[in-house]
Amino acid sequence: MRMFIGDSSRNRLWRRAPFCYSADSMKVYSGKHKNMAAVIAENDVLKLAVLPVLGGKIASLVYKPRNFEVLFQPTADKYSMVEYGSDFGRWDTSGADEMYPTIDACSYPFEAYNGVRCPDHGEVWSIPWCAEYQVASDWLMCRTNGIKLPYRFSRTIRLDGAAVRMEYRVKNLGNKPLHGLWAFHGLAACDDATEVTLPPARGRAQVAVLSVQDSDLLGPAGRVLDFPVHKERDRGALNIARVRPPLAQDTRKIYVNGPVAKGEASMTLDKGRLEYALRWPEDKAPYLGVWFDEGGFKNEHNCALEPSTGFYDSLERAAASDSVEPIAPGSYASWWLEIALRPL
Repeated sequence: MRMFIGDSSRNRLWRRAPFCYSADSMKVYSGKHKNMAAVIAENDVLKLAVLPVLGGKIASLVYKPRNFEVLFQPTADKYSMVEYGSDFGRWDTSGADEMYPTIDACSYPFEAYNGVRCPDHGEVWSIPWCAEYQVASDWLMCRTNGIKLPYRFSRTIRLDGAAVRMEYRVKNLGNKPLHGLWAFHGLAACDDATEVTLPPARGRAQVAVLSVQDSDLLGPAGRVLDFPVHKERDRGALNIARVRPPLAQDTRKIYVNGPVAKGEASMTLDKGRLEYALRWPEDKAPYLGVWFDEGGFKNEHNCALEPSTGFYDSLERAAASDSVEPIAPGSYASWWLEIALRPL
């Protein structure tokens, strides 16, 4: 059975009667999360809420055996409709958003659409998505079209036990090559015991990271540091992998210093009792960033593992480092991402 909710030509959600469709391992139904209409996908282990009108945001992921909310929740306990092209930080910064075709605002740097302005955190987080459900094969798909660039961005979600499988596809709707940078912005509900585990770069036995913003802990941007512990003569051993409490009033962002050897990273949640792991194809998304908010941004406390198809954060910078591949006219790029939860 297939069901569409939405007008794909206008990217608007249709208002329809409540629905509920079930398959052997997953059910999909209409619901609500906070103050926003949601589409819920659920199995025996997980309950996931998507907000199609709010950029397809994955607003909630509950690990049912412990009733534990995996994703950071809005501090205002509600959502507001966002304005296209505005600064991401003005709005709710919770849950998991998709960033495409850039992270930082920039001008499109390639010939076909040179000079087109790409907004902060890209376009798709601030555009309403339409949704499609096919319960017979257990999936929930949402999609949207670009505004300033000609593409269709789609994400299909499946639940498999304690894992969320997301499959992505970006189709070039134009008649010229299209470049875009994707990153996953999934803010996890960390705590003072949260520690991050990262893969090394290709050809390296040990993990080294590049700090890409100024921070109190790591100093000025541009430093390459050992991970998880970096030793300094004047300050001793710095545990870069540990998320500090909000009293630190700091933020930092790091990248594995080069394309990753393996598409796999994790962090501990729920006071060290739950592993939150991401897996993805390293040939399709070779780069990995990590965002730490230790009370320094909006006084929030969260951490995000951010696989990315380009290096780093800006499509302009990715063009300079030749780290993004074009999509031919009428063709598409595809990749996947999996969130796996495991009790410790």
